[in-house]
Amino acid sequence: MYFKLKICKEEKLIITILFKKEDIDMDEFKNVCFEKLVKIASSHLMLPALYSNAKKKNLLKYFPEDLNSFLKKIFEENTRRNQILIKELNELSKIIVKNNISHLFVKGAYNIKNNLYDSPGERMVGDIDFLVNKNDLNVTEKILLKNGYRNSKVDTKKFWIRPHIPKLINTKKLFSVEIHREQLRYFKRNLLPAKELLESMRLKKTDYLPKLCVLNYQINDYGATSLSYSFRSIYDYILLSKKHEMNSKDFKIRDIRNFFLITDTLGITHNIKKLNLVDKIILIRFYFKKTYKFYYLIDNFIVSLIKVIPTRFLQFLEFIFDKYYRNYVLKKLKI
Repeated sequence: MYFKLKICKEEKLIITILFKKEDIDMDEFKNVCFEKLVKIASSHLMLPALYSNAKKKNLLKYFPEDLNSFLKKIFEENTRRNQILIKELNELSKIIVKNNISHLFVKGAYNIKNNLYDSPGERMVGDIDFLVNKNDLNVTEKILLKNGYRNSKVDTKKFWIRPHIPKLINTKKLFSVEIHREQLRYFKRNLLPAKELLESMRLKKTDYLPKLCVLNYQINDYGATSLSYSFRSIYDYILLSKKHEMNSKDFKIRDIRNFFLITDTLGITHNIKKLNLVDKIILIRFYFKKTYKFYYLIDNFIVSLIKVIPTRFLQFLEFIFDKYYRNYVLKKLKI
């Protein structure tokens, strides 16, 4: 840890349960507000993983009985959902392979399909993401539309180019589907191009997985910009790093470096051995965000502008020059 960070007792306990191997002292449970603990874990989509790890480490005896019942119910329901996820993944894969299209499942769908977790119930998943070659994008979409899926929105292809087409929904399926042309936001796509990922899949290489896990949160969820962190992404990275080592050159990429500056500061990892000037500035900003509410609000407001303004500008250009998107927007506005 680079400095003494003010973290509430509940968040410290979550970090301990999820990431620490050593024995946990029951004193760490004293004066814990379990309602606050649930709120924090839930905001990171980590309630099932929290329950699973607490159970493995024989810590549920320190939890209130009603909380144990609540967490157990969520874990069992998530396990059921993920069993359906695996079934739908296999069905999707059969449809795509039947049409000779190379595809790569990514994120939570990939992790669960490849048994990354001790129990599939640990990971919460919202939808199924998979990557295809750009030349196969439209064909893949048409194939799924013929198999009961429908578009949720119109795609944009001129200015506002998103890494994936809008979600495809099937009323007979539990999970929606996102077909990716790139895995990362378009302005950062060259950090891990789709072509490179699909080639790794063809060669049966999996060393890209930790890098993809980190960049997905840092770029797609603006973690690097906002200096925020996700226990779900950190948890995935920790498990992936046990099987796949990240290239030392990748630690020089600012988006990735920010991730580890934060996880090192939280005491979860120990990856950045020497700090440079930019690292120190990043850490000062992170410290201020975690320590001072007023600074946190100002910083988040600036970040929201950084996120929204470029997007709105590209949407405006798309509206002006793309008649399909324009008609879609006007129809939504009922004009």
